[in-house]
Amino acid sequence: MHSSMDKRKHPKKTNPFHPTSGAAPPYLAGRKEDLNVFQGCLDCMADPNNAANGPMVLFGPRGNGKTALMRHMASSAAVQGAQVVKLEISELKTPEKLAKHLTALANQSKSISTSETRLVGGTAGVPGFAATEGSIETHREHLEPSLTRALGTLGRKPCLILIDEAHTLPLDTGRELLNAEQSARSRGASLQLILAGTPNLQDALSDMNATFWSRLDNRRRPLGLLPRADSLDAIAKPMRTSIADEAADLIMKETDGYPYFLQMMGRSLWDAGHPTRKPITADAVRQAIPDFARSKSGYYIDRLRDLERGDLLMAACAVTETAQAQGGFAALTNSDIKAACERASAHSQKTVPELVDGLKYSGFLWADEQSMDPMAPYAVRPWSCGIPTLSQAVSHEVCAQWPDVHPKLLPPERRAEANREQAAPQSTVDANGKVDQDADGLKMP
Repeated sequence: MHSSMDKRKHPKKTNPFHPTSGAAPPYLAGRKEDLNVFQGCLDCMADPNNAANGPMVLFGPRGNGKTALMRHMASSAAVQGAQVVKLEISELKTPEKLAKHLTALANQSKSISTSETRLVGGTAGVPGFAATEGSIETHREHLEPSLTRALGTLGRKPCLILIDEAHTLPLDTGRELLNAEQSARSRGASLQLILAGTPNLQDALSDMNATFWSRLDNRRRPLGLLPRADSLDAIAKPMRTSIADEAADLIMKETDGYPYFLQMMGRSLWDAGHPTRKPITADAVRQAIPDFARSKSGYYIDRLRDLERGDLLMAACAVTETAQAQGGFAALTNSDIKAACERASAHSQKTVPELVDGLKYSGFLWADEQSMDPMAPYAVRPWSCGIPTLSQAVSHEVCAQWPDVHPKLLPPERRAEANREQAAPQSTVDANGKVDQDADGLKMP
């Protein structure tokens, strides 16, 4: 007979999925084309006979992996010998502050050998940065030359510069940086700037007079939902396993290929005790769904608060109800969205154009360029809900919290239908009855 002490205990492996920590996912799924474009930028930057590319821009609704992709790019660049400078928005409040940071980094880069060149913006990872501010002229007329000199010094060796949340970059700081970066590259500096932000990053860059936007070509990278195969790889590969067909259907129904939800599902599967190397079954997914649903509910609550703080909740509900009446978000036109926002404007402090722009900038409305047919360049980009099924949560929230307002947000055809349903006798529904939900959350129970 063997005692329990005879049994060898193995330490529990750490869950590789950390959707709330901001960490890079254990496997970066579905971004191969984006990484190929980035590798082309690195190759160009490292070639002394080839002018470095202009900026690369990543944009899309929150939760689609922009930050994770940037971190992967930073690691790849560092492995290939490039310097990596990550600038935080807090360091870019004024052009003068940006100039001081870049000058300090440039001064330090002179004392680092080529084999050691890896810089991380800010004080983290930069020895002696706090004590070495560097000298710089802070008068506005000297800013661009000072920035250009700093970037030129950094660009003596391949240098990758990353700015996340770039849609919040102050306009004057962004304008000075972009002008200096272009000037430094024209003088031979080996630089690659990558900007990442929400869908309004395009307008933010336009406000900075960044005319390069129209010339980005394939360096303009919209990030949306992942296809089915890539979505399943995001879970299966870190767990070193495969996924049964029925389980795959359940995972896609719950996550809709949304990268943040996929990481949540992976975490829930792992925490539910599913071992690695064993195929994931439908029963395993069902066991994980309660924990996943709790996390998903909390995420929706946060997003609903974001919309309410931005005075966009009523407009989001009106657009959702319009999509419901017309068969989905993809059927919406700009006129439909404007009309919905006009109905909501009576319950908002924002103007109709502000509501329309707010829904687009927040990612509630998302026109994914990657969903277009590449052979039809003049096709209209179909609208979708940037965060899957958030639209359903919006309608439920407004209906529950403001039942007197909700009918006023319905399109005319839905309003008449709702009045008829309210007047009709209530029918008995089977207790086990269920209404399926699609990616846009347009089928309501």
